[in-house]
Amino acid sequence: MEEFSFWQEVLKEAIASAFAALVLVIGAWVTFFRSMRENRRKHVQEMEAELEKQRAERREAYATETLVTAYRNLHALLMRENPLMLGHDKLGQYRIKAEDALRDIQLLGNKESAELAQKIGESVDLLNDQAFMSTFFITLRSSLRDRLQLQPVDGTPSFVRFLDDDKILSISDMEISAINPDLLNHKRMLQQQRGLPVDSLPASESI
Repeated sequence: MEEFSFWQEVLKEAIASAFAALVLVIGAWVTFFRSMRENRRKHVQEMEAELEKQRAERREAYATETLVTAYRNLHALLMRENPLMLGHDKLGQYRIKAEDALRDIQLLGNKESAELAQKIGESVDLLNDQAFMSTFFITLRSSLRDRLQLQPVDGTPSFVRFLDDDKILSISDMEISAINPDLLNHKRMLQQQRGLPVDSLPASESI
């Protein structure tokens, strides 16, 4: 009986060891499986987050690039109605680009600039309202510099428009006055510079 009892105990120990080993293997496998599943979940989340980040960056880059182009094209239209400004022969192209610019600003601009662009769309005469357009460009420039992480700039945006001096000299004072009376002084200056006869301005045309 003692010998039987000894082997019985050995068998019990072997079974217990085997069971413990099985539990250990199963536990390790479960832990490994859970770890793989968690890593996969984190990897998927990281990929989704990266894709969303890339989409957001592309959207921001597109909106910013579009608005910068809109700002340039709309600003380029100012004063082009004056036929004495160089580039007037392409006025139609400037107008088309300005139409696109106003559409893009209404779509992609911030609240303030989009609302101002909307007002211009409702009343095109505002393009000739200097005070309104100054406010509009200040607002749009401010929002764009903020997008580009540039420091704020004070003052109204300025622009450069070159005059067609030869045309100014070739047309009459009356025609110039109908377009832009301020150009009469410029015509007198050109006449002096080129050694041409300079007529004095009549009292009714004095600036």
